[in-house]
Amino acid sequence: MDITGSDSSPVAAGRGWVVGQVLAGLIPFGLVLLLAVLCYVCVGGTLGLYLGGLAVVGLIVPPVLLGQRTLLEGVVAGGGMIVAIAIVWVIPVFQSVMAISEWLSGCVVLVSYAISLLGLAFLLRRVLGSAVVASALTVILGVSWLTWPIWLAPGLTGAGRERIVADLVYAHPLFGLSGSMRPAFQVPWAQYRIAYLLTNIGDDIPYELPATIIPCLLLHFSTGGVLLFASRVRRRRPS
Repeated sequence: MDITGSDSSPVAAGRGWVVGQVLAGLIPFGLVLLLAVLCYVCVGGTLGLYLGGLAVVGLIVPPVLLGQRTLLEGVVAGGGMIVAIAIVWVIPVFQSVMAISEWLSGCVVLVSYAISLLGLAFLLRRVLGSAVVASALTVILGVSWLTWPIWLAPGLTGAGRERIVADLVYAHPLFGLSGSMRPAFQVPWAQYRIAYLLTNIGDDIPYELPATIIPCLLLHFSTGGVLLFASRVRRRRPS
């Protein structure tokens, strides 16, 4: 008599589900870990390492999330990518370049930005019906938000441009990172030599770094949460 059939099937299914979740996070983890290590090799334990991590999230997270079958797998994959970047980001802490609190602040900013991309990606996929198109649009919008100091600021003119820049800087993840890590990296990223070639912020348009990352967290966590909720609301069928 077979005594294993009815009992082992649920166990096997459970094991298969666990393996699936692990693989959903492990492959993106390895990919992003490689990119983060390459970033560290190129720029070392500088502010550029953290700005590069945000750029990796903006480019890689949307297609990986929408390549998963379920929201849970997407969250697991996103979590794996965040952990990979956080592991590399902690290296300057062990090199006594920065405090652990500054590293934690950077990780929270990274998570908030990823959550906003998660909500946007899933909502666009539901509205557009195409994971490929939704992924591409999410990458474009996410990277455009990160890089507005490069493409938007040079075109700002008039007396109100300082106010516009101040409002955009207030909750921006790059400036939030730069502000929270000011004790470790006293020169803001907009004052780096390469930044002078890319943007006029800090040169033609004065600005101040955010004193706290709270506005950045509120904007990105709330935006991501609202968009994700909207993507999960079921449409009412016409009666």
